[in-house]
Amino acid sequence: MTKSANHYLRACILVIVWLVAIYSKPFFKANDFSAMGVTWLLITFQLAIVLYVHKIEFSYGTLFKRSNFRFNIFFLLLILGLSNYFVDDPLLHYNEIFHNESLLQISRSRVDQLVFSKTLSTGEMGLIFLASVVLIPVIEELFFREYLLKLSCESFNADISVILTSILFALSHHNTSFIQFLSIVISGVVYGYLWVNTKKVIYPIIVHAIYNLIWFATNLAFPKIYFDLTEPREYGFTYWLIVVISSILLFLVSLKVKRIYDHLNPDSE
Repeated sequence: MTKSANHYLRACILVIVWLVAIYSKPFFKANDFSAMGVTWLLITFQLAIVLYVHKIEFSYGTLFKRSNFRFNIFFLLLILGLSNYFVDDPLLHYNEIFHNESLLQISRSRVDQLVFSKTLSTGEMGLIFLASVVLIPVIEELFFREYLLKLSCESFNADISVILTSILFALSHHNTSFIQFLSIVISGVVYGYLWVNTKKVIYPIIVHAIYNLIWFATNLAFPKIYFDLTEPREYGFTYWLIVVISSILLFLVSLKVKRIYDHLNPDSE
């Protein structure tokens, strides 16, 4: 691809992302995400940095060529995405679990969510799916892991770099509380160590996309099923058992992925 064609491709990607942001606005407005416009500006800025500064080539070969992607660990990535979401769940429902909201408040919130999900057209659902499950994971992981984390690792050790970029990752989101901020930091740490251990950005992209897919399914596509399974305040033994098992799986699977790539690259640091 010529240099001129690459510039046009980058410009087209920016325009497409911005159009998705604009047409997703009714969803975010209905959910009272007052800072979502700023969030989309940040996402577009991240993409601009990736496209114009870091010069990442957006091609099949960049993300999916055989040397970059090992399909035999896709199942491990699926477990990571699921475990990450269930570990975050107590933080996402902190107010319900610790009785900071009344049952009436919780019920109203859930009814509003059900009503809203039914008002979305197929096209609107498709746009939100495209934005949350496809565009955002790709853009954020290319920016925060492939660009910022890689840059940070040149000056700091891996642990400090992962923490720093995870905090920046959380700050780039619209956080309504410190607990929500902490949940995003945890996800950033998971994605960060996945990149550090493999140096393959496609892996954190996949885990991030799986996490967002679960969010999409439980909040928009099938909220009633999710609400039926998690009745307000009924966070008993089974719920916490799932959280504990997910935490253990998150740790063990992360170690497994690291060992796979340590074995493949015995000379790497």
